[in-house]
Amino acid sequence: MFNRLAYGAVAILAIFTVFLFDALISDTTKTGILCDLARKGSLIPILFAILSFGGAVELARLMKSAGLKPLVPWAVCGSVVLMLSPWLVGGILTPRYPMDFSGPQWQLSMMMLLLGGAVLAVLPRRDLGGALNDVAATWAIMIYAGFLPSFALQLRCHDFLHGPDGVWLLLIVLTVIKVSDIGAFFIGSAIGRHKLIPWISPKKSVEGALGGIFSSIAVSLLFWFAFDWFSPELNLSVPGGREGGEVVPLMHTMTQLFHSLTISQVIIFGAVMSISGQLGDLLESVFKRSAGAKDSAKLLPAFGGVLDIIDSPVLACPVAWFLLTCLWPVV
Repeated sequence: MFNRLAYGAVAILAIFTVFLFDALISDTTKTGILCDLARKGSLIPILFAILSFGGAVELARLMKSAGLKPLVPWAVCGSVVLMLSPWLVGGILTPRYPMDFSGPQWQLSMMMLLLGGAVLAVLPRRDLGGALNDVAATWAIMIYAGFLPSFALQLRCHDFLHGPDGVWLLLIVLTVIKVSDIGAFFIGSAIGRHKLIPWISPKKSVEGALGGIFSSIAVSLLFWFAFDWFSPELNLSVPGGREGGEVVPLMHTMTQLFHSLTISQVIIFGAVMSISGQLGDLLESVFKRSAGAKDSAKLLPAFGGVLDIIDSPVLACPVAWFLLTCLWPVV
């Protein structure tokens, strides 16, 4: 338990540092291809590309353990390309070639090409036994490790968001999702009595699942109310004859977009993020059980592999993108 808390605290601090520096780098008025790209992200897309690469490799290993033979190089490269496409389209293509196509539409086009390439890769085979399973496994890796989690970068790199705004909106979304995991773990460990789906994940309980939902709702409300708690202050006079100005707290800046939701929408958002995140966790458990593995890898002490870290955001981030850009557009 202590190791889990210690490594978790270090991971949270490291991720917040990445987000903070990404926001600082993106807040630029300079022009040029690198500056346009930096406004849509720098450290965050790189971090997500590394996670996509690691997740694709781990998922391919699990599939091989289950008797499948995915096209690993194509699947891994395709996953990274799909992950980075919102960043590259938003930072390079859209500013120079404005079109009616949105980021997700470009990404869907890219995904169709990658899926078609997986089919072409098996055509030269003389023995087509198992080819259908191999293609399906390759598609599954690219969709799971590349396309689905890339909706996090769709939020970060949205065309209508000023650079730092996308950082803070994504940070809130990921926090709400991962808090569900934390709440479910501690509440389930403390009072969990009724097993949720024991043949998939023996340690998960109904009480833990409900605790995760309430934890996400509570943190969503905390972010929503924090906008008013940390309001800008007006300095009326400054020594030395300089004019006063507004001092805007970081928390106020971080929560301004999220505060545009109504309180009922915030509650629904927290609940939906928790439920979709827990479904993502269960889906990854299905992958591991099919391969006869307890963890996807031994990369991170007390946590497992990359898939064990990104399992809940994989399904929750596309839902968050739909809620915040289509159903309740905050941008």
